[in-house]
Amino acid sequence: MKQTIIFDLDDTLIHCNKYFHKAVDAFCNNMNNWFSEYNIGILEIRNKQQQIDIERVIREGFADTHFSTSLIDTYCYFSKKTGRNKDKKEEQWINEIGQSAYAKDLECYPSMIDVLNCLKEQGHNLYLYTAGNPIIQKGKVERVNIGDYFGERVFVTPHKNAQVLESIIEKERLDKRNTWMIGNSMKSDIMPAVEAGIKAVYIPGLFEWSYDNVVLKDEYVRSFKTVKSLNCLKDMFLEEAM
Repeated sequence: MKQTIIFDLDDTLIHCNKYFHKAVDAFCNNMNNWFSEYNIGILEIRNKQQQIDIERVIREGFADTHFSTSLIDTYCYFSKKTGRNKDKKEEQWINEIGQSAYAKDLECYPSMIDVLNCLKEQGHNLYLYTAGNPIIQKGKVERVNIGDYFGERVFVTPHKNAQVLESIIEKERLDKRNTWMIGNSMKSDIMPAVEAGIKAVYIPGLFEWSYDNVVLKDEYVRSFKTVKSLNCLKDMFLEEAM
């Protein structure tokens, strides 16, 4: 039986969060040096940046400027808290380190192409549903050369939730009984999928983010599976069709 398989992009098919973690590490280290005389530790800086970042994502979605802005806002917060004067060169460096998270060469997850080939050969319908700026996200698809697997079935949105997913299901006239969401985020991928009435496969990412810390209602627990890697998907949908 042919299945509809909707993939998340970032940290499901290609690496993403590790570049942001690297930028945050560099930011926190420099902040710790700049504010050393005020006894502000790296953990306090990191926690404040994460708080500001999550609040901005909830408010504005995954805009391409939200990360750099969260770093600048953190810098401004501690400047105001301590009375330390802001420095234009420091702010310029912060903007650059924030943008560097988007400028890295894209790295695919192991077995990504093999898995997509396998699922395509099995005859399943493949979709891509990702959050962010449409130009940036579709550019990523082109850069890793996976557009042919999805064709026009690529959907980009600032916010991923059950309502947006429902609209895609309705627009594409998908059969919920045979539709799956594959992703690394419990909040953005798995919870919206099961709330929309489809099944899901959770592949834990390499990095945890408190934004993703949600607990599914008991009624949804049986609606998703957890696997260790993309490679586990190759035989899963054959078994589902039997």
